[in-house]
Amino acid sequence: MRSNSVTSSAGSTCWIECDMRRHALGVLSAVLLLTALGGWWRYGWQDSQSSVLISVCQRVGLVLGACWLAYPQLVVVLSRTSLWFVLLMGGVGLMILVRPRTAIVLGPAMLVLVVLQFIGWLIRPPQRRVRRAAREDD
Repeated sequence: MRSNSVTSSAGSTCWIECDMRRHALGVLSAVLLLTALGGWWRYGWQDSQSSVLISVCQRVGLVLGACWLAYPQLVVVLSRTSLWFVLLMGGVGLMILVRPRTAIVLGPAMLVLVVLQFIGWLIRPPQRRVRRAAREDD
């Protein structure tokens, strides 16, 4: 078994899918950062339209680069988290982005839900993993 494989809570190991997605994130991040660097070198910050494009490429490239670095941990955390919780946090985060004043109410609500989810992880008994016989490679 490869050392960088990630095992989900169901016990299945994703090698190719996780590796390819992680590589795609890394390549896309590098392309966006190189695009921002090339645009900055070519146009500078003088034109307002090009500076907006350069800053968007730079910021998205940096975020994708951080996701590329944290991808194995993100896979483990998301495999242990229920789908409704992930969708709820994404929806609340999107609502805060659209209407920033809702952060006064929704921010503490998100914090309470995250704490309750973490307490649920601590209380829940660990899942039993079925040991499978090691396959011999040819």
